[in-house]
Amino acid sequence: QSVRTTAVDYLTRTQTDAAITAVMELARTETDKQIQRIAVRALAQSSNARARAEVRSIVENNAADESLRLTVIDGLDNNRITADDAAWLRTLYAKTASERVKGRIIAAVGRAGGDANNQWIQALLRNEEEPLESRTAALEHAGRTMDVAALIKTYDATAQRPIRETVM
Repeated sequence: QSVRTTAVDYLTRTQTDAAITAVMELARTETDKQIQRIAVRALAQSSNARARAEVRSIVENNAADESLRLTVIDGLDNNRITADDAAWLRTLYAKTASERVKGRIIAAVGRAGGDANNQWIQALLRNEEEPLESRTAALEHAGRTMDVAALIKTYDATAQRPIRETVM
């Protein structure tokens, strides 16, 4: 397994079309879940357009294995997430049924930073129709960029104890 892991790492670093195709095939068909997750994470961290399209299709597939979808989202680290990736994740949030996937989307958008992403997270936080888990996750990320006055306003604006505890 360590040899296969090293091979996947090597293939994604080469960034050739043949290498990306091989890793995409592993992501689609590999029966060893650990190797499949490594392949998916490698694709998520690739700057190759085909790799990005492949990982997006995995995450958008609500029938796909949830842990695989989470691996893709977690693989979009703050050094490689683009503005297009963040916009796609914000749109995908509304189409996603899984609360775990929604939480990871919030985290990825929070890692991306920037005004549009911060505004989206703060709007999510203020939306009382959103599940409490999503709002709490949004607050955890928004709280890093909010000033004290905004945190106090958030505290005062909600009667939900978990939100208030997170503000504290």
